[in-house]
Amino acid sequence: MFDVRELVEDVAELVAETAHSNNWELATQIAVGMPTNHRGDSARLRQVLTNLIGNALKFTAAGEVVVRVSRIGEIDQRAVLRIEVKDTGIGILEEAQTRIFDSFAQADGSTERKFGGTGWGLTISAQLVELMGGEIGVQSTPGQGTTFWFTACLGQVESHETSTDDVCALASSRVLAVDDNQTNRETLTEHLQSWGMEHDCAGDAEGALKLLRRAVAQGRPYALVLLDRHLPGMDGIDLSRAIAALPEFNNHTPSCSVRCATHSAPMTSMQQSSIPTWPNPCATTSFTAVLRAPSAANH
Repeated sequence: MFDVRELVEDVAELVAETAHSNNWELATQIAVGMPTNHRGDSARLRQVLTNLIGNALKFTAAGEVVVRVSRIGEIDQRAVLRIEVKDTGIGILEEAQTRIFDSFAQADGSTERKFGGTGWGLTISAQLVELMGGEIGVQSTPGQGTTFWFTACLGQVESHETSTDDVCALASSRVLAVDDNQTNRETLTEHLQSWGMEHDCAGDAEGALKLLRRAVAQGRPYALVLLDRHLPGMDGIDLSRAIAALPEFNNHTPSCSVRCATHSAPMTSMQQSSIPTWPNPCATTSFTAVLRAPSAANH
């Protein structure tokens, strides 16, 4: 048995340093409510995902790579998962897409010389996907990016849902999520909505402070603020300090939790809601927890 979410995060972490050094965004999205424990060949799944993410990063000079996982059906009592790796790279010509999984096929000679070819990576991926009872394909528009996708049939494992008490407690909270990446904001929105939490999103510190002041003025302050560690201008730690210093709160500062990708400690709480936390390493801030980012390349 293995956890698909953990597998995806582990693969993302392997390329996190490369993505960060090249100023790429690497995000992962697991469908809300999807059971993540499965039985099957995790090594094959990991290899295919590693190949596709590595290929996406190779052909993406700037922008982002997003990995999405969803359940699309069931065959013979086995779950069918669809995994997509979408990039904002150079794209692939339509005529080349039909042979992209052939041995040593290249999308274009010029891109091969500039970025390095796909070689055996996609061919091996296609073979491994077939062994997992799935299919593999590609959708691309030159100059706009590419989405590689594949399916896999995996054994199902009984899931343990979040307790009703936990859901009720979450539903009573008002939350502000602050992240400069739109994909991350969409992911947070999906989870917060699924828990019944009233929430707003901001893309930077200035927008967050404006929403915080407005909420206090309306008599409906936020109970929790989720902050990305790296924000444009004022980062998450400095924003936390600025929030704590706002006179409008009258010593009733909302709890702040920062998303950070530098921790490898095991998950300790909120596992059912897919947001693991660690003890606060920033003693001089108002953080109540440090949260593991959806992928190690999300700052």
